[in-house]
Order: sequence, then structure tokens, then C-alpha cells
Amino acid sequence: MKTLIGKYGADGLQVIAVPCNQFGAQEPSPAAEIKEFARGQQGFRGVLTEKVNVNAPGEHALFTHLKAAHGGQAVEWNFEKWLLDGSGAVVQRYEGGTDVMELEAEIQALLGGGDDERRSGDDGEEL
Repeated sequence: MKTLIGKYGADGLQVIAVPCNQFGAQEPSPAAEIKEFARGQQGFRGVLTEKVNVNAPGEHALFTHLKAAHGGQAVEWNFEKWLLDGSGAVVQRYEGGTDVMELEAEIQALLGGGDDERRSGDDGEEL
């Protein structure tokens, strides 16, 4: 399976997952269990942060920055996606149900295009 990290990681793509328990208490596990699940059972190989709050109270500064680019609108549910450029500026925000593969053309454009033949890596990741 061709994946985004497998295809574009060498070009600078980074995927960061940020666990949060603010949505229906769906992520009550401690950080170590979350990491084991994401890396072991799901095969995630991007950056996995500690569990944080994405909305007030106690909202992490990263999400203050991300949301400010879209009028401060609260994160509505798990798995929202944010596409940032190399300087950290928010390019686009996507709803939680958006398939990550739908972002490929925008990712490719941000990374400067390139040779699709070279991008045939498969590292077993879904992102």
C-alpha cells in the first residue's frame, strides 16, 4: 500500500498525531498505551505527541495557533486534519472524516511536485 509518509517523507512531509480525550472520552488511556496502540496495531510511524486538550479549558498553544487561522473555531471532533507549510502557516483545515489520501494533491503541491515514479515507497503506514 502506497502511503503519504512512504511517498513524501523524503521530501519533507511530516505527520503529527495529537491524542485528545475531549470528544466523548474516547481516549482515556495513558500515553504509553496510546503509543503502543498507534505504533503496534495501527502501524503509525509519524510523530505522536502526548495527550493534550485541543479546546478550552487548558487548550494547548498549538491548537490556539491552528484554530486562529480559521477564525478561532473549536475543534469539533477527533481526527481533524491540518495542512501546514514549511513555515508552520496553516494552509487548510479538514473535518475529521476526511480521508487523508484526499490531501495528496495539496501535499504534493506544497512539497514542489516531483517525480511520482520515484514515490513508490511502502512502509506499511496508513498515513
